[in-house]
Amino acid sequence: MEFGFEVLWQTPSDISYEEFGTIIGSDERFEVTKRYRTTTCDLLKTRLGADRVVAWNHHIRRSAVTPETEPDHPSSTLPATRAHVDQSDNRAREAISSELGFKTSEELQAWVSRGGRATMINLWRPLKGPVRYAPLTVCDGRSVRPTELVRCNDYFGEHFSVGYHESQRWYYISDQMPSEPILILCYDSAVDPVLNAKIDELHRASCCPHTAALSPENTDVTDTRESIEVRTYAFWDPPTR
Repeated sequence: MEFGFEVLWQTPSDISYEEFGTIIGSDERFEVTKRYRTTTCDLLKTRLGADRVVAWNHHIRRSAVTPETEPDHPSSTLPATRAHVDQSDNRAREAISSELGFKTSEELQAWVSRGGRATMINLWRPLKGPVRYAPLTVCDGRSVRPTELVRCNDYFGEHFSVGYHESQRWYYISDQMPSEPILILCYDSAVDPVLNAKIDELHRASCCPHTAALSPENTDVTDTRESIEVRTYAFWDPPTR
């Protein structure tokens, strides 16, 4: 993804809003989320041309719910209001190595050198629309300087908080609908300078900072936002010789 994000226009979910409504407080929630994660992996595998896509986490947020925790706490269901990238490059390399069964960083380096590629990509989708309150806002990763990515280590594990600069380019979809999910790049081994010495030739984003933000079109907190975000690994195997 050149910009670090991509909108999948006209891509509805095969699970209805009513089915998603069973997720919280129901024994059916595991079956519903399992089915959604499976269809998300199938969608990404086709869209990206990856050899394998694995969903390792999902998070449902409903702005109508008011938990006792702060919005950015992992147990919260409120929209996250801090610009961030879900994983740092360090954490991503560790997680990917574990998923691939590598014991050392040298094994991951060798796999990439043979032509392997690994990404961490989220698919974010509104459960209902149009989204007017606290829309997902994404940043063109090419407009973010490395010094603006601040390493943080808390209950999320190591991730990036994002310092603002006027050169950054931020976007959101006005009145976003469930049929307009967004892919969010959190990590790509192809543009990781630790693993790939040719990144200067690629000219594409290494990640996509994102956050919920108040829209100038609507700041009415009663206009609730509901969404589901699936976090995935996508793998391209080294070519066979």
